[in-house]
This record gives sequence, C-alpha cells and structure tokens, in this order.
Amino acid sequence: MNSIKIFEEKQAAYSFSKRSEFYALEPIGIGTDRVEGLVSYLRRLANAHNVTLHALVSYIIKLHPNQSVYPTYMYYPILRNGMSKTMGLVVESLEELRLIPDPKNMTMLPWKNVISYSKLFTKEKKWCPICLDEWKNNGMKCYEPLVWGIDLLNICSRHNVKLHQFCSNVECRAFQWSGYENLPIEHCQICNQWLGINENLELEFVNKDLEEWNVWVADNLGEMVIKISNQKIPKNNQVCGIIDKWIQDFFQGDRRRFCYEINIDNNWLQQIERGKYRLSLNSLLLLSYRTKLKLNDLFYYGIES
Repeated sequence: MNSIKIFEEKQAAYSFSKRSEFYALEPIGIGTDRVEGLVSYLRRLANAHNVTLHALVSYIIKLHPNQSVYPTYMYYPILRNGMSKTMGLVVESLEELRLIPDPKNMTMLPWKNVISYSKLFTKEKKWCPICLDEWKNNGMKCYEPLVWGIDLLNICSRHNVKLHQFCSNVECRAFQWSGYENLPIEHCQICNQWLGINENLELEFVNKDLEEWNVWVADNLGEMVIKISNQKIPKNNQVCGIIDKWIQDFFQGDRRRFCYEINIDNNWLQQIERGKYRLSLNSLLLLSYRTKLKLNDLFYYGIES
C-alpha cells in the first residue's frame, strides 16, 4: 500500500500526539506481568489501520528523528520484542511521536547491556488457553504478553498450566509461527481453530514440586517485566565488576564453579568480561536459582552493595 493517508483518522481511540498522522491504541497490561509485547501492539495497530505490519513498521521508521535513517529490507522482519536494530529504530520513532508512553518497556531493549539476544525468543508462538478464554469472555482484545515470547518460559503462573505451542485440532496440530501476521493470536494460522478452551484441548497442569525450575523462571520473568520501568539496569562498563562481585561473594572466587553453575565455560566468561558477549538469560536465571536471589535483586546487589 503506497499511501499513508489511511492513517489520517479523525477520532482517536487513545491519547495521541498531533505530530503523528495516525491514532494510537491503548497498550494492554502496562505495569503488570502481562504487559503487551510491542510487536503484538504494532500488529493490533496495523490491523486497526488496515495495513500490514511491514507497512506500518516502514512508515514508523521513516518518522525517525534522524532523517538519514531510511527503512530497507535489512530492517525486516520485526517478529520479536528483542534488541534488534529494527526494534531500536521503531522505539526511538515512537518515543519521538509520543504515541505511547515508554515503548521500550514493551520490549527487552532495556536489558541489551546485560542479556544476550541469542536464543532469547522462540520462533513459535506460545499461549495460555485459559488467558485467551478469560480475555474473550471479559470482552478484552486477545494479545501477546511480552513474556510469552521468551524461550525459557513454559508455564502460565496465573493459571498453573503449561503454555501451548500447537493447534488442538486433531486434523491440524500445527505450530504457530511468530512471523505470521495475517491472523490474530487467538486463531490457528492454518485451520483458524480457536486456540482458547475447546473440546479438543487437553490442559496440562503444573506440579509445582516437580516443576520448581520452571516456576522459578516464570515468577522471575514476571517480576522482571513489572519492574522494567524503574529497574536500575547496569551499563556496559559496570557489567564486568558485577560479574566479579558475584564470583567473589557467591563462589568464594572460584571461577570454575561459577562457570559450572551457570553452564558456560571459562573462555566464554573471559569474552563476556571483555565486553564482546553477554550472559544468556538462561545463565542469569541459573545464577538466580542457585543463589535463591530474584533476578532483579541480583542486579541491585551488583550495583548497590
């Protein structure tokens, strides 16, 4: 679609800036562990204006305050709420437009100095059927919370069930690809089956005694996205000192044991200390789990103590 005039709506559904040529929607779940991921928000916004996600992202990037920035094929696709160059440009443009408050907090961008982007997000969608049903029954829009896209998350802590990754239709059973933008999350991309509670669905409830690690992950990720707006996240030049403090205080200076407990080798640790790589979210959560300190407390511990 060549024209942008479709964005020029007269009635705003949410507060908006006159500097933008389209109206905003209200982000869902702000300040909760179910804060909407920015990609989910952009999909809803594109659907509201009857354009593709690709077209919307291209338009937003064109509005970037740095006029030398221009969208190219290298910026696509925008599939995950991560730390990519595309996501950074979109967030910077949205901040300039003042379309929604703090769009970066609907992504993992605030953690880019600390957490590795590698394997952070899953390629397939995950969802809680009970959440979808509750939203539908309460007249709410179905959406994708930021945490649902994180690869390590396997359970819904609100309903104590395993997240689903494939259609429950016995004749379909298709995985749902995160890059497919034509259908909303609540319907199968292949057969259009409702992905909430239905007659073919088998819910797998979580035994918290047997799933201690997965429960720990879910609780920590939920707390992380709740506090992302006021968390004191380390800067690049602080990370090395924080890691050293963890090694000294939790492992009595034993680097090998530290590496063993968080599942990395010493060579990789050296590269991280030199600033060439970042710790994975899995390693950080393992450290949190071994020390019994919440993930947020680990970073405060490293900075403030």
